[in-house]
Amino acid sequence: MFPPNRFGPPRQRPPFPPPNNVGQNPQQNPLNYFKKPDGHWDIDKISGSIGQMNKLVGQVSPMVKQLNGFMKKL
Repeated sequence: MFPPNRFGPPRQRPPFPPPNNVGQNPQQNPLNYFKKPDGHWDIDKISGSIGQMNKLVGQVSPMVKQLNGFMKKL
């Protein structure tokens, strides 16, 4: 039906792109984000992140409650 491909079979791409963290330590602790360069905990960064999480929970919880009520009706 189609003429043969002059360039050979098509290449298959990997299903996912390669990770961007090539060369980084895979054992890196995510809690290091909350530490200052001198190794001490950054309280301002910790409290800011907690405040953001509280806002997120406050915004998402009403939607979860509505979805839960909707699912119970089904």
